[in-house]
Amino acid sequence: MQYQIIKREDFIVHRWSGGTTSEIFLFPPSSCWEKKDFQIRISSADCRVDGAPYSDFIGFTRHILPLKGSMHMFHEGHHEVLLNPFDIDIFDGSWNTHHIGKAVDFNLLCSENWTGRLKPLLQNESIKIEKSGIIGFYAVEDAEIRSGDFSVEVPAGDFIVFNDINEATVFSIKAALHG
Repeated sequence: MQYQIIKREDFIVHRWSGGTTSEIFLFPPSSCWEKKDFQIRISSADCRVDGAPYSDFIGFTRHILPLKGSMHMFHEGHHEVLLNPFDIDIFDGSWNTHHIGKAVDFNLLCSENWTGRLKPLLQNESIKIEKSGIIGFYAVEDAEIRSGDFSVEVPAGDFIVFNDINEATVFSIKAALHG
């Protein structure tokens, strides 16, 4: 099983009007978020400024969840929702969006050509992947990712991505390896 671990110190940090964003994963690798020529973007933002407008990502679906803190999301003309840690909001990337609340969030952006989803997994929980494609895991704490005879440790704050999933695969999580 082929995989890549992306270390948190290798994340690319960008400034935005509400704080900073750490770009974790971009697909294809040759794409650029500023040009919006990517298909998938995974990032985590440190949101420090209430009411700061979100970047316009027309043509993308945005999935967001707070890792720490709470976010009261406002999507002008659509809906608003209060997100506590690990609650998920899915919205059109072109919507006029802002939030109130200090938080560290986790974001998945998918172009209209891709379908994606965020799902928090708890210790000893499993997920079965039925479709081919890309799957990634962000370790909130030290974790071990398993699938059949395969096992890999992922330190807290790092991201692991599998690009070669082409059959039904079950992954399970064992968290808190070091206490």
